[in-house]
Amino acid sequence: MSPTVISHNTLQEADLLSLNFIIEASSARSLDLLRAVDATLGWLCTQKDVFDKFLVFTRQYHETIKTLEADNTPLDPDGRAEASFNLALDLLDKYYNTLSSKRESARNDRRLTDEDGIADGYTSLMESVRNLHERLSDLAWCVGENDVDVELSGSHKISNRRTYKKNEIKQLLEDLKK
Repeated sequence: MSPTVISHNTLQEADLLSLNFIIEASSARSLDLLRAVDATLGWLCTQKDVFDKFLVFTRQYHETIKTLEADNTPLDPDGRAEASFNLALDLLDKYYNTLSSKRESARNDRRLTDEDGIADGYTSLMESVRNLHERLSDLAWCVGENDVDVELSGSHKISNRRTYKKNEIKQLLEDLKK
């Protein structure tokens, strides 16, 4: 029986096949990671857009309330709006903390780089959540201030701008939604 002779070409083919397998396995993992990065960035942008839209609506609502002339009618007579504000503010706090934890995880993930933008995406979304929290807090304060002023004085003009009667609030809010 003669010994098997391994040619130089056979070694090169085996090396190339091994190298090809390693590259394909590495590429598949990288593609999966890139897909996950892309999906996460898409989700972060969508969430930011949602919170930014709420921020715009809250600003408009706040401006509307500031232009109302109170006619001895509180804006939140039964306190339900205050309870809703408090619940929303608590939820925003919790969501902000969750986002902060996720951002920290992204920063600590060795598979991610700064160029991936994940940590920056979380920071941007957190900023939108914080801005909405601040504006919602201002809005809650404005509603409460109006109601206290109405209770103490019987009427209150919040602004020197054009004033609206209480019965116009629903129409103004509907117009703001458009």
